[in-house]
Amino acid sequence: MKNLRFYSFIFAAILMGFTLQAQPLAVTLNAPATASTGASLTPTLDWTVVDGTGPYNSIVKIYSDALLTTLVYTANAGGAVSHAVSPAFLVFNTRYYWTVTVTDAALPVPATVTPSAFSFTTLLATPALLTPADGFISLSMTPSLTWTMDPSRTNVRYRLLVDDAPGLTLGDINTTTAVNPGSLSASPSGLLPATKYWWTVNAEGF
Repeated sequence: MKNLRFYSFIFAAILMGFTLQAQPLAVTLNAPATASTGASLTPTLDWTVVDGTGPYNSIVKIYSDALLTTLVYTANAGGAVSHAVSPAFLVFNTRYYWTVTVTDAALPVPATVTPSAFSFTTLLATPALLTPADGFISLSMTPSLTWTMDPSRTNVRYRLLVDDAPGLTLGDINTTTAVNPGSLSASPSGLLPATKYWWTVNAEGF
């Protein structure tokens, strides 16, 4: 009988692991568009987040100056890519600067991105007519018509509309259409005696 010899061997394997690097986090501001005007006092801020891995955390910030030193509003939007600004923080006819800081903590190296700020200007307030009161009988042929606006700004042009019929529009023929910016009173000319007039004021930014 032949002798059988058995040999043993050990198979050794080394397992190597690797991780695919995620694309760098990128954030783009969408709306309000930069330099836009007529924004509401409760605008919806909208942005886009691409690449990274997520989930993301976004913090919106609104400043009143271009150097981004005076913060007037901030809110944590969480994983959302839009946010409606709460009331009572923004005022009429004012330029603001907004941005959003997005953090992606799931990346191998957590990343935070803050894009360059966009600017927007809020809409004008509606002028409030003061004097003369509705139905007032004037003894002057050049009565002083006054109004107020909050806030008053020198970058606003006011157009005084006066006519002997209601439903005033900018297309009407008005006794006075040029009022110096920042002025809150005007005296129309060319009025007729014993005639009822309607008046209003239109505010325009420039």
